[in-house]
Amino acid sequence: MAPRVSLLLILLLPVLLQFPCLQPSSSSSVVTVREDCSESCGGVPIPYPFGVGEGCSRDSNFDVYCDRTSTPPKPLLFSNQSNVEILSVSLLEGKLRFPIGYQIGNDKSNEWIDLKGSNYVFSEMDNVFTGIGCHTFAVINATGEYTCISGCATLCSSPSNTVDGNCTGMGCCEASIPGDLDFYRLRFPTFIQPSPVVHFSECSYAFLVEKESYEFRKNHIYDFDKYSKQLPTVLDWVAGKDKCEKAKLKTSSYACISGYSECYDSADGRGYRCNCSNGYQGNPYLRNGCQDINECDIPSKCPANSNCFNTLGNYICECPKGTIHDRLENACQKKEFTILPLGLGLSTGLFLLIILGSWIYWGLYKIKIMLSRKNFFEENGGLMLKSQISSLPGSTFTIFSVGQIEKATKKFNNEMIIGRGRQGIVYRGVLDNRLVAIKKSRSIDESQRSEFAKEMLILSQINHRNILKILGCCLEVDIPILVYEFISHGTLFHYLHGENKFRLSFLERLRITIESTDALNCLHAQASPSIVHGDLKSADILLDGNLAAKISDFGASKMAPMDKDQFAALVQGTYGYLDPESLQTYQLTSKSYVYSFGVILADLITRRTALYCDSLQKQKNLALDIVSSVRNNRLLTILDAQIVNEHHIPYLHDVAMLTCRCLSMTGDDSPTMKEVVMELEGIRSLVLSQGVLDKVDEAVPLLGGELTPYENNT
Repeated sequence: MAPRVSLLLILLLPVLLQFPCLQPSSSSSVVTVREDCSESCGGVPIPYPFGVGEGCSRDSNFDVYCDRTSTPPKPLLFSNQSNVEILSVSLLEGKLRFPIGYQIGNDKSNEWIDLKGSNYVFSEMDNVFTGIGCHTFAVINATGEYTCISGCATLCSSPSNTVDGNCTGMGCCEASIPGDLDFYRLRFPTFIQPSPVVHFSECSYAFLVEKESYEFRKNHIYDFDKYSKQLPTVLDWVAGKDKCEKAKLKTSSYACISGYSECYDSADGRGYRCNCSNGYQGNPYLRNGCQDINECDIPSKCPANSNCFNTLGNYICECPKGTIHDRLENACQKKEFTILPLGLGLSTGLFLLIILGSWIYWGLYKIKIMLSRKNFFEENGGLMLKSQISSLPGSTFTIFSVGQIEKATKKFNNEMIIGRGRQGIVYRGVLDNRLVAIKKSRSIDESQRSEFAKEMLILSQINHRNILKILGCCLEVDIPILVYEFISHGTLFHYLHGENKFRLSFLERLRITIESTDALNCLHAQASPSIVHGDLKSADILLDGNLAAKISDFGASKMAPMDKDQFAALVQGTYGYLDPESLQTYQLTSKSYVYSFGVILADLITRRTALYCDSLQKQKNLALDIVSSVRNNRLLTILDAQIVNEHHIPYLHDVAMLTCRCLSMTGDDSPTMKEVVMELEGIRSLVLSQGVLDKVDEAVPLLGGELTPYENNT
């Protein structure tokens, strides 16, 4: 009798596990939200671990006070004395949004928020420090100090100098913030030169705002107050301050207590958050908070002529007899192909045999192509990528077919080629009524083929205005084809060294370097896992119609390598840009492309290529020459004549010194990419605040107008 009972329990186990009371829990701790705890305040949902009322939250870090004296009621983080009013809370993203706090330049009060010791920091990725006005110098100071953490300056002689959507110094300025900022106080230091613009713009404004929510307009200079309503600032929060590996050992305080929940470390390394496993949805911070998604309730999951069976975290499509479910096409396909019987008369037999033979040949040829494309799709990780895209709400990444790519490029016609390189050919094309760039690579690392789709998905989720957006890919070929947004104005190398050398002012060059370093810092510091650009050079910095920088060419990029073999496969860089220490130690780190960027900085201020020939046709190394020129006090002999004539010598010297630090032969002596971008921003802010624009025609926007060809006479 006992064996039958055991067999019955085994058969019933999948069914029993669907009941919440029998789901496995990832922790022995139990959290139950009291029935008297409110789940919203003023129409704003307040999900656990946040809570309204005493004992309703996970701990004091997530206390929410509902101020019912307001109409409608306002949820305040921590207490009724808080100046953080909650607009929204996201469990999936680990974000909290609250209305911006801004300060007016002639207001003696100081806007400040103190989050020290809490589970919150201001989001470095989502926020930007912004100043508005025609004579503004605004900074963020640390607690009780006057040390500038971040700041920016504006300068304009009239509102006509400003451009809607342009926040690069004319009426509007922007600056990034540190990744660990948990306190900020806004200040307006005294501007070095008197303001000539009080008659039309009496106020200066400064605030920390979500990048995607604010776009500058000219009329904001006059009256920003009525445009500031509901503009959000974003906080990143963590459930606990340990990393997952350590947090799981503390069962009494571990936050991911729901069955089918997972723990993941935050991108900035400050702690951890929780999420439901694939195939489940709900609140991972509550016991039984993650519930199985019944995919059978979604009509498109299975073909119309099949039966759907839901399973824990997945589903099964049962097709009619003689067919099998093809998940790629989401259709019930026949298991066997049947050939039409031959049976016409002898008089026409030979003719029919020829026709049939041709039909079979072309049919088998098409089937072979179809199967080949299907195999390539699976080998390149297409099934996993397709599944991941469907599970990401709002994802714009698209998997294109070979037919779509061939139609867009006119079957890879030479007339559509816009660029050739060591790694492949780039074509112009139109996909989904959008002009795009289509890259056909020459080769792929076979050892990394299975990881290709995963890397593409990670790259597609990076949303930074100075990183070339990857729109999709085609996996039905041996070497995957990539689709990028189209950038019309070529590369930085073209602007500096093309047949017609275009005039680029010192301020424009500074802005291009700041945008490029900010993008590279995003790739390494904010992507998870980190992304290393394996072949960084000036030809990889594209410029759009406004000369805004776009980091491109991830053909040699990979997730951060872990061993010598991975490093050897990755190092395919361009001579003159390669980090000497990495080549000797087989270790590729963020400092490796700090060196490469140092070569680009040297290129920008000297207008010389990484390897060039002097007047005696002797080959020279730019990295060695710039370091030697600074060390021997001969900097002016190597600088570009155009920017020397703009009278920026002290600031050019600062940039040159920073370049030499980037070109250090040892990574420990070189700065981080974050330090590089903050130092460049500081130099640019000083240039603007010192009022050195007297050599610039302010009637022409910095990023607008036609470019003038320039010949270097040095």
